[in-house]
Amino acid sequence: MHLSFLSSRISLILLSLLVLSISLSHIVPYNILQEQALAQTKKRTDNTDATPGDKTGENNSENFATYKNPAFGINIQYPFNWEKMEEDEDQDSSERQVVKFIPQMKDHFTKYPSFIISIHTMHHNNIKDFFRLFDKPTSDAISLRGFVLSHLTSLSTKLLDFRFIKPESHETTLAENNVAQKIVYTYREGQEDAATAKVMEVLMIKDDRGYIISYHADSSNYLYYIPTIQKMIDSFELTK
Repeated sequence: MHLSFLSSRISLILLSLLVLSISLSHIVPYNILQEQALAQTKKRTDNTDATPGDKTGENNSENFATYKNPAFGINIQYPFNWEKMEEDEDQDSSERQVVKFIPQMKDHFTKYPSFIISIHTMHHNNIKDFFRLFDKPTSDAISLRGFVLSHLTSLSTKLLDFRFIKPESHETTLAENNVAQKIVYTYREGQEDAATAKVMEVLMIKDDRGYIISYHADSSNYLYYIPTIQKMIDSFELTK
């Protein structure tokens, strides 16, 4: 009888250990999963600032400064932490770069992107005087098309492997309802193994000046700054 009682006690202990082991098998993995979940959350949080598509902070209007050039009557907003390089206003040329903006590079891109504003002096000629016979909207539209055609012709002869991207090129409107033309193209810089650059330019004409707003970047990183670039273009205005 004593042996039977002992056997029952042993069976009870073994049963208790079995139940405890089953319970622990559910508890331990849960704790591990918790730790893994926290680690994944931290990893996603740490990577947020480095994600190319996350431009919330950079596009915040509070992080933009205003560039003003009274000599050429140009105002534009740009990210306050971008480097600004102005050209000499005394340079005598019918085609000149007014200002260039370059972002601070944290991503070690192979080519620094840049945002450039250039001005072209539109010389008077008989053809332009003929355009003045039309109403102003028609005259401006014809002049703009001629400006764009001349610019594209120049690009196609100067740039290696120039390729005009028609689906991304179209008419657009800048501030104060100024009609403009956006053109997008790619070209190769240097030798056969050189990187391909992608460029978006917005061309417009006002009075006797042609304006070109250009965004240049490595084609593989072209989309990275597009939200910021578009905000800069939308803020472009002429004060005279």
